[in-house]
Amino acid sequence: MNYFDFIDKFVTSSPFFPYKDNIITGCNGLYGETETSYRILSHWSMLLNDCSLDTEFLSGFVDLFLSEFYKHDLSIGPYKARYSEKKDTSNGLIGTAWNVEGIISTIMLCNKLHDKDQIKRDLIDLLPAILKHYSYNEHKSNWPNIIEPNGEKLGLDRTFNHQLWFATSKLQAGIFLDDEDISYDASKFLDNLAVNLKHNHVGAFYHTLGSFPHYHKTLIKRLISSKYRKDMLLKEYGYHGFNLLGLVRAFDYGRLELKSILERELKITTKKRFIKNQNDNKYGSSYNPVGLEIAAAISKLKYNDNNILFWLNYHFANFFDSKNFVFCNSSDIPTLNARLYEMTYLNNKTKDILRYDLNENLWYFVE
Repeated sequence: MNYFDFIDKFVTSSPFFPYKDNIITGCNGLYGETETSYRILSHWSMLLNDCSLDTEFLSGFVDLFLSEFYKHDLSIGPYKARYSEKKDTSNGLIGTAWNVEGIISTIMLCNKLHDKDQIKRDLIDLLPAILKHYSYNEHKSNWPNIIEPNGEKLGLDRTFNHQLWFATSKLQAGIFLDDEDISYDASKFLDNLAVNLKHNHVGAFYHTLGSFPHYHKTLIKRLISSKYRKDMLLKEYGYHGFNLLGLVRAFDYGRLELKSILERELKITTKKRFIKNQNDNKYGSSYNPVGLEIAAAISKLKYNDNNILFWLNYHFANFFDSKNFVFCNSSDIPTLNARLYEMTYLNNKTKDILRYDLNENLWYFVE
């Protein structure tokens, strides 16, 4: 079974694929926060772009996507991502980053259909409408405010991967719309990546922004509390691949200078300690599909590297039920299944030579 046949079969057989009146949302993984429909729809839209399904199937999804995204008034604020009494409901910057990714993906789906010109225009209009709520602080090299769906401005999202993914989504939107005003601050963030990108003592991405005082405060906290230090180390092992995928997205949109950073950040993934710390990591593959993320990053450097297969098969061996064609072993099964979409970031040359053995639950190359 080739890569594209696999995606077709996965989408059409999944009990979690969203249909009208049957959108099964996740709970943001281990965080246990019931999510709205926007994230799950955005993820699935990416998978559909690697499908060869009939137009009726694709058309139904596009109609559903727009109907859901039209339920919120973007003139007030961005979309609600989660239900939470203790945290913001937009899920920091990452909620909007995923939505922008999904909106652009669904616009691309419209290009495959003959009767969706108006829907395509409506979706295009959503991009500046959602992004206008966010202002960039060029002096500090970050977006200083989380914006709630009701327009309320909250404080800084200090999570590095959130800022990185927001930057790459904004870069993607600016290039897609041919609007330099949208992509300008995203380019500035990436130009000054060293300001915010720091590493922990084992070489993984530091979870908090690397700028003062955020890095320094959390570093002191790690020195004081061994419990906090151990938990953050586990989190940084679990989120390393997600950060890599953020860089991959920017690389795909022309930031070719990031190749050297990808090479550097991939070195830790070859270490036995890194692989060992993925096992039973609550922040890792049962929520963040580390194997898919690392495989995508490797593929940008060498499309037929055997380490791509190692990481794909790591994820599938631990989480894919080949008999029922579904991902499992997670506290958030709907989201884990939708996050197969991260596999779509593989190099296109890699996709062409990938084959899946259903009996062995194994990916391999054919050249």
